[in-house]
Amino acid sequence: MDDKPFEVQWDLTPGAPLAVGQSLGGPYDDLALGLGWFLGALHTVLKYTNPQLATLTIPAVLHKQVDLMAMELGYITSSTDAEKVNFVRVVFRRSSGHPLDHVHAD
Repeated sequence: MDDKPFEVQWDLTPGAPLAVGQSLGGPYDDLALGLGWFLGALHTVLKYTNPQLATLTIPAVLHKQVDLMAMELGYITSSTDAEKVNFVRVVFRRSSGHPLDHVHAD
């Protein structure tokens, strides 16, 4: 893994109800806001679509937080370095016996 800081530019305009990112004149850091938005979207997808197996490449800075979120939702994760620097490839596997096991997407 490279020790360079994680750098990304987020286009916060589409879908954002408020212009709160610094790039749009708001008070909040664009990177923190973008990563938080990403985590919220990932949580929603995992919770309501309830896949048995999913693979996703995520920013490495989110790895620990994504692992905790996965545990909360009943997933076991494994990870490997991604082809991109500062990214991690995460595999989500549904654990058995979790309360969300009965939830199915229509």
